[in-house]
Amino acid sequence: MRTTKQSMHLGAFLVHPRAHIKPSGCTDTNAQHIEPFKFYEHLARTAEQGKLDFIYLADSQAPSPEPLTFLSYLAGITTRIGLAAAVSTTYYEPFNLAREFSCLDHLSGGRAAWKVITSGSEAEAHHFNQDQPPALQQRQNQAQEFLDVAYSLWDSWEDNAISANKVSGIFADPTKVHELNHRGEFFAVRGPLNLPRSPQGRPVILQDANSDTGTLFAAETAEVVFTTSQTLEDAQRFYQEIKSLATAHGRSADHIKVMACIYPAVGISEEEALQTIAHLQLTNASRLVCGSPSQIADQLEEWFVKEACDGFVITPPNSAGGLTDFVQKVIPELQIRGLFRYEYEGTTLREHLGLSRPQSRFQAAHASSEVLHAEEVHDGKIK
Repeated sequence: MRTTKQSMHLGAFLVHPRAHIKPSGCTDTNAQHIEPFKFYEHLARTAEQGKLDFIYLADSQAPSPEPLTFLSYLAGITTRIGLAAAVSTTYYEPFNLAREFSCLDHLSGGRAAWKVITSGSEAEAHHFNQDQPPALQQRQNQAQEFLDVAYSLWDSWEDNAISANKVSGIFADPTKVHELNHRGEFFAVRGPLNLPRSPQGRPVILQDANSDTGTLFAAETAEVVFTTSQTLEDAQRFYQEIKSLATAHGRSADHIKVMACIYPAVGISEEEALQTIAHLQLTNASRLVCGSPSQIADQLEEWFVKEACDGFVITPPNSAGGLTDFVQKVIPELQIRGLFRYEYEGTTLREHLGLSRPQSRFQAAHASSEVLHAEEVHDGKIK
């Protein structure tokens, strides 16, 4: 049980405007004629109006924009909200992806996030000159090595590497820009990255934890974990498990945020919300949260206060207006209760989430080496 009032974290999933197709073939009529890219712009602006931590764009076989390209565009029409993209490690190279996310972090002033996923569908394999996707264990092993290489690439420039010395003509101190010379099971990468270190140091890492192996991987590396737990008790068990595993890996439990995925159906009353659910045939969706704004706020507050999660990822059940309803009707309820911010207090996604900016692993090693050298000189061991 949380003993003090804290602010929950909120993110929004950018659903396709025609995502809610009924079995009968009918769609949400308000979304049938919306141009997809303008619709995503509307969702991004709405989410930022509500002071949400981030928006999240998945990558799938369904008609949808390429996430990193489109989030780079959204970086130009937003100012504070975090920009998260799901990108697979299965059919990518670490250098390319690390460079693209670093560029997004620079463009957005420190708002980039990467949801690490793998690709297990045969349809995707056929797009990348493969008959079958790699086996699950291989995909997971590859993802772990991929992420480690990406960390090293993002860290390959120390924060103070750029000198831009006009007299010497030296742009960057070569002792503070590091080659990786990585050679592993799946990747061989020399490095360094050809971009200086970005505002956040590295993007915020998001992951699902829908298997034992996935949970262990998330506990070791993720900073935001999505959970689809359906009951309060299941969510509380997962919350304690992931935090304990993170601590066992030498991490602070506060440095991994658990966010529950919800479908909030907002109505003037509970009856109206239930009518919306019936109309969109969402009775079998993951976790539905429905009712009046006050009733929905009650349910979110219970999960948050009872440590079932640190916040929520919102999937609007009505693509045309569901996020607007949540922002305009539910968020004010949460703000009045002291559960959510009125204004952004920082400029980067890490600041929104209360996460520290990581030090470059090379800079940390460099600093340790200098301290050791100074101590040896002081002790008279260096002649």
